[in-house]
Amino acid sequence: MKRLALVLLIAFFTQAASANIAPPMAQIHEITFDSLNNWTIELGFYYITEDMGWLTISSSSGSSTITNYTLIVGNPYEPGDSIAVITNANLNGPLTIDPANDLITISTHVWGNTYNDYLAIGSHQESIVQCMNPGESIALNRITLNDRNCRSYCIDKSPTIGYNNDTIEAMGSFSGNIIGLDGNPTSGVYIEVPHLVGDPIGYQRIMINSDGGFNERLFARNYDIDTIIIVGVGLSYAYYVIEPISFCLRPMETIDQNVILTEILAVSEPEAKDKKRVVASPNPFNNEVSFYFDFTAQQLQSNTKLTLTIFSLKGELIDAIEVPASQNKIIWHANDKTPSGILFYHFSANNKVIANGKLVKI
Repeated sequence: MKRLALVLLIAFFTQAASANIAPPMAQIHEITFDSLNNWTIELGFYYITEDMGWLTISSSSGSSTITNYTLIVGNPYEPGDSIAVITNANLNGPLTIDPANDLITISTHVWGNTYNDYLAIGSHQESIVQCMNPGESIALNRITLNDRNCRSYCIDKSPTIGYNNDTIEAMGSFSGNIIGLDGNPTSGVYIEVPHLVGDPIGYQRIMINSDGGFNERLFARNYDIDTIIIVGVGLSYAYYVIEPISFCLRPMETIDQNVILTEILAVSEPEAKDKKRVVASPNPFNNEVSFYFDFTAQQLQSNTKLTLTIFSLKGELIDAIEVPASQNKIIWHANDKTPSGILFYHFSANNKVIANGKLVKI
């Protein structure tokens, strides 16, 4: 029965791969270090096929091939639910990873392509987990908060290497008030904090009380925030610049800090019920991605100036392109400023955002 289940599992993912759902890519799910800085990494696999290719791991000390691992098969319908645990014993040569400052790369070589997954740790400039203590791990965790499926790397005080990750002792709290442009507390339905990895567009929702206060659970990790979105009644969106907020939230701790609005960037009206969604394909993509769209006539009038804007995970502007209103497709080519990983796109009409979404560059 177990062998039959594995055959069915492989058949399922082979069919999924042939349908171009996703390559069988390995991703770093968790990493921990012992007192001698010996590392252990848990990998999650997206997806399983008959041809899994081969894996390499790189750090600042060099690169090594993963020669063997034991696959712990999970739910075939849950990407990343099948995992493997690796150490230096699984490599063709020892590799040092510096917990104080390093960039780890897991490369999946399959189907004639290489798919990379990255994790920056310690004081590395790309790290979002800079206040980890000995005995803790860095884990990729998922949680549903305020009807939003969110996931992010975070600090976990109770490592679960070899088991699916959980949010026990991996979250903290962020509380304060929203201070409006007039200097007084302001209200809304909720705010969205950018640059968190999540679905569908990577934003973490923070609910706002009627008096402008908030108290929300967040992943234990670094936060550097200078823009937010306030969602009002009727689901209108207002994009604001705020006084920069920077902190590292420890597990089970609370950061109390006000969010102070300083400038409004754009306002989008509630979405029309008959609006068609933007489709980006392929996604994930390598060097170029095609956007297919068909906005309503109400959104695109004769004098419409349509703009496609691409942002990095940190909110940095990557590119901005004017799009003729008569078009319903545009191909965007990644430039030399485009990092791998999560990107965000906005379609704006006359400076009002009418559609947005998430891209993944591999």
